[in-house]
Amino acid sequence: MSRRRRSSSAGAAQGVLRALLPEASPFDRLTFLGDGVTYRTWTTACVVDGVDTDLVVRVPRHDAGAEQPAHARAEAELLSRLTELDLPFAVPRVVGLVEVSEGLAMVQTRCIGAPLSIHLPEPLVDLRWTMAAFAAATLHRADPARLSGLLSGPATRADHARAGLPAMRAAGLPQLDRAADWIEAHLPPETPSCLLHADLLGQNLLVPLLEEGPHERHLSVIDWERAELGDPALELAILTRGVRRPFGRADGLDRLLEAYHAHGGQPVTRAEVRAQELAMVAGWVLDAQRTEPRLTHHSLGTLGGLLRGIAKDA
Repeated sequence: MSRRRRSSSAGAAQGVLRALLPEASPFDRLTFLGDGVTYRTWTTACVVDGVDTDLVVRVPRHDAGAEQPAHARAEAELLSRLTELDLPFAVPRVVGLVEVSEGLAMVQTRCIGAPLSIHLPEPLVDLRWTMAAFAAATLHRADPARLSGLLSGPATRADHARAGLPAMRAAGLPQLDRAADWIEAHLPPETPSCLLHADLLGQNLLVPLLEEGPHERHLSVIDWERAELGDPALELAILTRGVRRPFGRADGLDRLLEAYHAHGGQPVTRAEVRAQELAMVAGWVLDAQRTEPRLTHHSLGTLGGLLRGIAKDA
């Protein structure tokens, strides 16, 4: 991001804080946290109602899209509902929403910890999948009825796995037909969909690495804008992404599944995760066809590699 754009974003973040918390301490020291697909994120320490508070300000990007305000309101309501589920990890608390020219900015309490996307020393490398597995298993056990009317998604796991098949069949590409055949042969059961975070990557998992030692009870899970109802195998496929060595290990998928089941996750099989990997990579191919045709060949190569890897597994 250019210096001018970052300065403009910082000014917007300060304006959001002043509008929402006019009686709080001055917001002249903001630290830039990151530039995401939808938001530019800043943090500041301030005094609110006499209490020292760390806040995060998420300012929508200029290209966030017309639906961003609706998505922000839905995410804020979801975070409020999640506090009622008594989850064994922390989630941000929404302080408020503020209209800005780009859409709807969100102010949250800051969850403390280092993202697991950073380089980890060897003794801590396993945290990348054990923490994700713990969070996923916990969410997948939650009763979706307690989030009634808030999240959309297919009614059953099998419905979710089948959702992309018509578009794959209609594309007229042999690789997509082969992927669709494999998915249809390895559908999950017709059991109800689960609550999915749908983005449990390392940057959204925070742990205090320098305190008494990382543990599940210290975990914070942030960035819930993609949450939905669906097949828990997709949650794991998003982590493994169809690569040959998930988490840098030949047995990365098996380790993830082992940790997921150890924490009481749903009865997800290796084949079901593979099916969702295929659906995800097939989606990349279809997206490239629509928006960036020059990348279609690259995406097809990724899909072909995944199909060959699955064939070897068999």
